[in-house]
Amino acid sequence: MSTVLKEYNTLLQQSLRWVANRILTTIAEDGIDPNQEIYISFKTTMDGVVLPAFLLEKYPEEITIVIEKEYYNLKVNNSGFSIELIFNDKLTPIYVPFNAMTSLVDAKSKFVLPLKESVDTVPISQTLFNHNDKVLEKDIISIKELQNIAKDKDGERE
Repeated sequence: MSTVLKEYNTLLQQSLRWVANRILTTIAEDGIDPNQEIYISFKTTMDGVVLPAFLLEKYPEEITIVIEKEYYNLKVNNSGFSIELIFNDKLTPIYVPFNAMTSLVDAKSKFVLPLKESVDTVPISQTLFNHNDKVLEKDIISIKELQNIAKDKDGERE
């Protein structure tokens, strides 16, 4: 894959994580609807993840937490979020870097935000314009093809 196409993937993943940040920031500021459940899956092995030992033992690779009625001290920054949830009748602090997240699901809204487990942290400007990769013809889709795809999808909706 060319460097440019890799950068598209990086940009997309960064944008999806920004959406996750905005969703969690809104919940931190305004609270959560009583009927809403937000499921967040993340890799427990990623740098920066903070989980108690008993959860790491039980979920050595990936865990899904649920933000619903009972959550405490949700704080969001540009790198990730911290939250306290109840496990085994104890308030348990957790920190999740956004790069560790693999998905965010809002069950009530039927919204799914799929995330790759990590994002390249090299600044875009360092790689986007410093490459010698050639763009292959098979990697290019014409505007006409996109328009046809859009027309086909519009026809399916009717």
